[in-house]
Amino acid sequence: MNHVLCGLAANAALPAELLDRLIAVADADVAADLARRPEAAAANPSLPLAVMSDLVP
Repeated sequence: MNHVLCGLAANAALPAELLDRLIAVADADVAADLARRPEAAAANPSLPLAVMSDLVP
């Protein structure tokens, strides 16, 4: 677990460019934090399928 990347994933103020870069390197922990951001999933079709599936209850 990389606490810094997880913290960035949870940061609502993270610029879109950095969010894209974070998605590209997301591991399971970071992906879980990204999955808690519905606005990130809606705005980012490149979000990995594993992250998208976490959005569905």
